[in-house]
Amino acid sequence: MSMLRLQCSGCQAVLQVRAELAGMQGRCPKCGATLAIPASGTSASPAASSAPPPPESFSGSSSTIIASPSMIGLKGAAGSSSRSAAGTLPLSQAPAVEMLAELARRGKSAVLVVFEPPADGDYRLSSQEGANVRCYRTPDMSDDQMLQVLAETGAMTRGVRDAKGGLHLEGEGGPTPFELKGDRLGSTLDEFKAKYARKVGSFQLPYCSDSTPGQAIEALRVERWYSAAGLVHGRIDLPSEGDPPTIAGVKTELLLYQFVDGRLFRITAMFDTEECHLVREALVKKYGPPTSERQEPAAYAWDNGVSALQLVRGAIRPRKPSLLHAVHHAYHRSAMGRAPQRSDDI
Repeated sequence: MSMLRLQCSGCQAVLQVRAELAGMQGRCPKCGATLAIPASGTSASPAASSAPPPPESFSGSSSTIIASPSMIGLKGAAGSSSRSAAGTLPLSQAPAVEMLAELARRGKSAVLVVFEPPADGDYRLSSQEGANVRCYRTPDMSDDQMLQVLAETGAMTRGVRDAKGGLHLEGEGGPTPFELKGDRLGSTLDEFKAKYARKVGSFQLPYCSDSTPGQAIEALRVERWYSAAGLVHGRIDLPSEGDPPTIAGVKTELLLYQFVDGRLFRITAMFDTEECHLVREALVKKYGPPTSERQEPAAYAWDNGVSALQLVRGAIRPRKPSLLHAVHHAYHRSAMGRAPQRSDDI
């Protein structure tokens, strides 16, 4: 494969591009600057070898970056763009290097890892002999910082997948999600079922909506689309028992556990407004003064960045129950993004 070598006028990176790209325009993968790839026979110098040089790797030992049509936004010599006539591509559809340039423009840091899909399906790249792995980064990061990010990412655990397909990762340390009645936000549906497993006659508790997927269940506040969206609601009591759970010694009208992709993202308790002050006093005793509050309607929040407790006072006349929500921020955002849109019903 014939290659051309040119130098970026912005960051001075030495780039190698395929000879057939001569006369086109692209962006520097290092800094995002627009580059004109000289037409064949002009100032761009041929590479010493027809084989491509080693790409930038995990070791950061090479400063050479291979540019190809799939990695830079190309324009023909006459200025016609490879984009559609509709204009600028969404970031999710942009070529890899343009993604990095746009992320940098938005003030984000990013690392992009590109490699050939392993034939044997084993994605442990360190065990792949001769794996062709390329790493790119936004200009604000050094090679050492890039390697640090890759190392830290490898130590993180899988979190929730958001509505746009992004997979959140969870690291160690930092604030611990709140818990209610000993149930910590972010815990799993399997843990919930094991903890509250019991039988009432022939009925197996806890009462969870995944036992009858695709059905609307009034007692669990479940709509038909929840199952397909990965949402499960659960209760540890049956309405027919007449013995509801309590919060701070106050009987609840409803204690509802909500899961997304098998993770607890919200617990909602409803109770008599005349006893709201008892719940508030218990929260202050355990978690200290609220981090925020408002007067009309009276509401109090305790937020540690990862999760929040939200107490909203109802009304006595006309009667309206008070609410206590325990919410895991990341999982809650993912769950809220899964509701069907109006355009889906056209």
